[in-house]
Amino acid sequence: MPTAYIGVGSNVAPEENVPRALDLLKGFARVTASSRFYATEPIGRPDQAPYANGVLRIETDIEPFEIKERLRAIESILGRRRTPDRFAPRTIDLDLLLYGSRVIAETGLVVPSPEILSRGFVGYPLLEIEPGLVLPGTGRPLREHLPPGGGPSRVNESLTREVARRIET
Repeated sequence: MPTAYIGVGSNVAPEENVPRALDLLKGFARVTASSRFYATEPIGRPDQAPYANGVLRIETDIEPFEIKERLRAIESILGRRRTPDRFAPRTIDLDLLLYGSRVIAETGLVVPSPEILSRGFVGYPLLEIEPGLVLPGTGRPLREHLPPGGGPSRVNESLTREVARRIET
């Protein structure tokens, strides 16, 4: 069964929305691990609440485009409304980061996600789950692609514990 990684973020009631998203994700995938969840400042929006960001590892037989559709459906169920404002607050943001060793560059889906390298709150939590991960398409370990010390530092302990609890049950 292929292994995939999902980036998770929320800055609207993350203590509610991230666990709810996890429960919905379990409807089509087996969640096998989670990074810690980090409090990160919103990009370009100091007036917004901080985000809770983390990464989940899943196993599923579902193909990447269908995973993306199901992630969008979960976002809709949890009240996410996509607007032209790319930096608007989010009840939940779910992104397919990796799907096995596949490299996909098609309209509507790029895997590995470019955010792995451009956003520390994505790359470092992924590295936390898979320290030896070789980034598909590069032949090099992920840790060689990330700048040293560039990861998030403030852990949302209560959310991290709740996600871990829900994965175990």
